[in-house]
Amino acid sequence: PLANPPPDRPALPVDTIKAVQTALRTRGFDVGPVDGRMGPQTRQAIRSFQGQQAMTRDGHPDRGLLRALGIEQSEDSDHVE
Repeated sequence: PLANPPPDRPALPVDTIKAVQTALRTRGFDVGPVDGRMGPQTRQAIRSFQGQQAMTRDGHPDRGLLRALGIEQSEDSDHVE
């Protein structure tokens, strides 16, 4: 699994990552702490969700994943480096 987003995928705002973590937790996935960080538990939860949705299981929260979770990305939030 990749630790950092590929160069063509910018890092997500902390608030967006927290929203992903919360949405996955609500659906029964173990994301670890809801802290806005893309840790190994969050990545594994994303991969599991992606597998259930017949998406590419890469562990990265792309637009398709955000859409599937009902999350809209804010343009003005702080980004994770």
